Amino acid sequence: MNEQIVTVGIGEYKVAHSPLILRTILGSCVAVIMYDKIHRIGGLAHVYLPTEKGYSSNYGKSISSEKFADILLPKMIKDILKKNGNKRFFATYLVGGASLFDEHQSSLLNIGRRNLDAVRELLQRENLRFLELEVGGNKGRKVFFNLKNGDIEIITLNGMNKKR
Repeated sequence: MNEQIVTVGIGEYKVAHSPLILRTILGSCVAVIMYDKIHRIGGLAHVYLPTEKGYSSNYGKSISSEKFADILLPKMIKDILKKNGNKRFFATYLVGGASLFDEHQSSLLNIGRRNLDAVRELLQRENLRFLELEVGGNKGRKVFFNLKNGDIEIITLNGMNKKR
């Protein structure tokens, strides 16, 4: 691997051109990968929570809005378009959303499922089709997104690898 690897932290997104590799590590968070294969530009967002609504009032102090799907994803889409990306050429992928505690917990407590639902709804509103590569379950994952060719490598934290 000669390409530079850039880490995308919790509640962040990065937009870049080839030849970078974007990387993140997930638990209940969801990685949203968008790639314009014609212009070889794309982004990776690390969604921490589903929606901003209710979080600042419920927890007394405000949580950074960048961590929410409904804030983070529109910003990433806008940045890709600013760099000459075109939504018609987007390939969009979802990874993550694990339930790290009890897989049968209530949907209110299952933040992984809630993150996935929020991301799916937002992408549908944006008229973006998406493919779920590896979602749910109870294992964390590392994700590598190669902007040079659009390859995505997923390493399940129990040691299993998957390439697309």
